[in-house]
Amino acid sequence: MSQELQTDISILSLAHGRRERYTPTIRVIEPAAGIAPAAGKGNLYMLIEVDGSDQGRARVYREILNTIQETYYFHQGDVISALTAALQAVHSHIQAYNRSHRTDFTAGVTCLVATGAEIVSAQAGPTILAVRSSHGLQWFSPLNDDDYVPLGADTLPSIEIGQTPGEPDIVMVAMNSAWANYLEVEVMLDATSVPQSQAVADQLAGVGIDADE
Repeated sequence: MSQELQTDISILSLAHGRRERYTPTIRVIEPAAGIAPAAGKGNLYMLIEVDGSDQGRARVYREILNTIQETYYFHQGDVISALTAALQAVHSHIQAYNRSHRTDFTAGVTCLVATGAEIVSAQAGPTILAVRSSHGLQWFSPLNDDDYVPLGADTLPSIEIGQTPGEPDIVMVAMNSAWANYLEVEVMLDATSVPQSQAVADQLAGVGIDADE
């Protein structure tokens, strides 16, 4: 992982108000020092959300995560251009999959990259990112636009890029769109008041909503 920016990660999955260990929509890449897939590309954290038929969904999860990871680390550009290329590649991949398998999958993605100095986010489709820092609590989501377009649709959606300084005790929570119906500012302020990932996860688990996160 990055030498300057230390990360603390917890994953929370809820179904019918209960925790689950099965988290096929999340992947964490924290390359050990000296064996990073690409110099300067940092740690990569991925959350995806897929809509469509249950049949083939597990395969689509894997292929989307693989597409992001491979495109990001093999791209020759900087972090922002590599993240943009990765999400564009997901869009094209889903479209090709749908044509080949006569399916109608679409997706939302939130990616976070932690480098030595900052955290860069990239979002497209129905996902949510909450950031608690010295600037307060901020929400980022394509869902803020009523006319948002998911990945894999007829047109390429806009890709939202964010840059957050890697200050101490920052808390970032990536969520799928199900949380939009349940979380309020007060809840997130309470949940992110302690900059420890397990404490945040436990606090959100207490909400007990019917959603997979």
